[in-house]
Amino acid sequence: MTVNLKTPSPALIVACIALLVALGPAVKAANTVFSTDIVDGEVKTADLANGAVTFAKLAPNSVRSENVLANSITAADIKGADINGAISISAGAVANGRCKDFTLTASGAAPGEAVVLSLRAAAPQGMLFYGVRVPVANQVTMKVCNLSGLTSPAINSLPIRLLTIG
Repeated sequence: MTVNLKTPSPALIVACIALLVALGPAVKAANTVFSTDIVDGEVKTADLANGAVTFAKLAPNSVRSENVLANSITAADIKGADINGAISISAGAVANGRCKDFTLTASGAAPGEAVVLSLRAAAPQGMLFYGVRVPVANQVTMKVCNLSGLTSPAINSLPIRLLTIG
């Protein structure tokens, strides 16, 4: 069997070239999406594969306070200790005009975390309390200062809240 092939006409060649030029931008590899294909604000969490966005891919300062809804971050969102408890200190434990360190047990606290100590009741007049540091895991150093001008009073079950933030 003999096949008779003809040379394509110049009009056919020009038509094919015009077709390729016209379709060129529309022909892409399957499953390929470029930034220019995405409408601003249209990629949602459901569109992303698990682990697709990593810390290294986020721009510095990409989440700012205006991106966080009011009251949407709680202590449960902060890694570290979050303890409601009470402290007791014997009378005269802190000399007048001096400060003294006390160690508190704080499950979940890790060295290097910041300490926030909040009193949940009134402190005796002239007494100052604050969190200092996390020296070892699960322990917090609290400083108590006696600025009363008198012998430090006994403190019995003063309610506190202790947070550590890593």
